[in-house]
Amino acid sequence: MKQVLILFLLVLSNVSFGQNTARFSQINFAQGVNNPAAIAFDGLIMGDLIFRNQWLGLEGAPTTIAFNGQYELNEDHAVGLNIYHDRIGVHNTTSFAGQYAYRAHLDNARSFAFGLSVGTDNVVNNLASTQTSVLGDPVFSTSYSQFFFNASFGIYYNAPKFYFGASIPQLFQNTSRGKQTGFEPQEWHY
Repeated sequence: MKQVLILFLLVLSNVSFGQNTARFSQINFAQGVNNPAAIAFDGLIMGDLIFRNQWLGLEGAPTTIAFNGQYELNEDHAVGLNIYHDRIGVHNTTSFAGQYAYRAHLDNARSFAFGLSVGTDNVVNNLASTQTSVLGDPVFSTSYSQFFFNASFGIYYNAPKFYFGASIPQLFQNTSRGKQTGFEPQEWHY
């Protein structure tokens, strides 16, 4: 049975695809960054700013900064703006998205929210700045910058002593592809 499970996991890992989404620590304090359903639950007007720098001092280390502004239109509707910049080595992503959340109130203290976020990602791969062992490697001779449509979806349950949220923060995997050089990166796995 153990061999069958290992074989299944190996086959699954060969056909699975991951995403490169921004990562944050202490996300409990700024839930609207990843979940559009969780916006403006704690106040009428809110703003969250998060910064994360992993492996401080290493060149190309992952660095992410995000801002999430939220406004409650009324007790049933909220809107927000989500902006983040994520850098991992030569790969940079800047994202702008508008958010909307609808809340269904179960009673005076409990509510269930659905959220949707729609926006654009600017993905830049600065391949020309890399140092390779082969001088003049055509794959690394240029940089790529493209805009992609993106969306996210989330649900959020809020009660006086408990909350629960789940989201898909990036519905589409956006991959830059070279135009002249024929550069076609494989899907990323994380």
